[in-house]
Amino acid sequence: MDLSKSEKRLISALESGLEAVECPFESLAARVGLGRDEVIALLIDLRRRGVLRRISAILSAGAAGKPAAALVAWRVSRERLCDAGRSLAREDSVSHCIARKSSARWPYNLYTMMHGADMAAIREKAAAASRELGVEDYIIMETIEELKKTPPVYDFVALDAEDS
Repeated sequence: MDLSKSEKRLISALESGLEAVECPFESLAARVGLGRDEVIALLIDLRRRGVLRRISAILSAGAAGKPAAALVAWRVSRERLCDAGRSLAREDSVSHCIARKSSARWPYNLYTMMHGADMAAIREKAAAASRELGVEDYIIMETIEELKKTPPVYDFVALDAEDS
């Protein structure tokens, strides 16, 4: 998909997030050298074209009252994978839901990042989801420490060089 220079500048600016100010889109516009209305029109068009999925706030799970986290790996039949994934993705306690290929050594193919007030709450949520889905084979891996959490960065200079 071809992106204009303005769109690339806008996406690059979004990588560092919106400023927590009264008029974040005006601030964003100033950072990319465009007008606020032009930025909003570009964002709407990027969303319409499927380049941009959403713009959202990211809350600290701890500050939101859910300091505990765990990766829950589920073993779901291939036929039920999409339905189970959609069901788990609707859970308030789930921030990420990803399907992956399993292997002979690791049979789990659906992964959720679950959050709660403590590990007991996460175990209860996982058990309830297990009963609802009829999926008994799952493993809960408690988060010990978050080592990195950053949004992806798209190097448009490098991408443009590849196209040349």
